[in-house]
Amino acid sequence: MNGRAGICDFEICVDSFDAAIQAFHSGAARLELCADLAQDGLSPDSQLLDAVLRRVTIPVMVMVRPRPGDFIYSSVELSQMKEEIQTRRHSGCHGFVFGCLNAAGMPDLNHCGQLLEAAASLPCTFHRAFDICKDQFEALSQLQQLGFTRILTSGNQQTAWQARSRLRQLIEHANGGIQILPAGKVRADHARALQHYLGCTELHSSALKIACDAEAVSEPGDA
Repeated sequence: MNGRAGICDFEICVDSFDAAIQAFHSGAARLELCADLAQDGLSPDSQLLDAVLRRVTIPVMVMVRPRPGDFIYSSVELSQMKEEIQTRRHSGCHGFVFGCLNAAGMPDLNHCGQLLEAAASLPCTFHRAFDICKDQFEALSQLQQLGFTRILTSGNQQTAWQARSRLRQLIEHANGGIQILPAGKVRADHARALQHYLGCTELHSSALKIACDAEAVSEPGDA
């Protein structure tokens, strides 16, 4: 928690230098850095990563996603993802965001395990590929066992608010063993109510000024 009257920490997703700086100055606790948010986020280039790391003093999590589309990766794509992680692990970034699925619509444990190994001790978030897993509760258990730090999810809905009941179930199922990071159009007008309902300490958004704006919203339950 950041200690601001019960407001939880916000991870802000950005895909440009200007957006990263704006989110930093708006009170973000952490950045998720990617490219091309219109494609739901791809791997950022090294120049963008280096520029952001030079200018912000909050943790920067780096997206590792070589292409748009599904999350079933070939051996060639997996090698590219491992190389990205191994290279950027020494750049000063603070962790990685990725997700690999198998043809059955569940986490690809082999591919994910290789990427976690490449990340070494840096924390890793399994991204919203989780939202299309066939059995989210079993997937959660698998990802926790593998060693992921967080799961980014909108509970298989368009918005976190719509999925708040499912998100609370996932948080209860995780029982503190892995962080559930609620995502999906989280905005200041309902952030405190969502936090209050879920009992979470972190929220994820692409709304650049939410970390400041959320301080001005009504008390939990009033959104």
